Amino acid sequence: MSLRKLLTDRATIERLIPLEPVDDGYGNVTTPTTWGVIASDVPCKMTRSNHDLIQSPSYQTLKERWDVVFLPSVDVKETDRIRIDGIVLEAGYPERVRNHHLDVPCMRDVAL
Repeated sequence: MSLRKLLTDRATIERLIPLEPVDDGYGNVTTPTTWGVIASDVPCKMTRSNHDLIQSPSYQTLKERWDVVFLPSVDVKETDRIRIDGIVLEAGYPERVRNHHLDVPCMRDVAL
């Protein structure tokens, strides 16, 4: 069985893209950024590896860790946003596994 048949999910990969520098009138120049789509409809497979519940008196947060597998030719970098079926994940450092596939650890915070 080929790897392509196992990649049953579809992802959209987004990356921060710098815009034109802006001068605020006081000599401070800032470069705003926006999320731009790098690739869409990318075959992948996502699985949740673990989750932790963080509680404090004012809030509760569920921290989820997901593993996403891509083909080795996919352009994904650390801190990219990966959207799969309405779930938004922040990509960690992608690891190339024997030039066969990319394994990308991802995180997501869910406010409860």
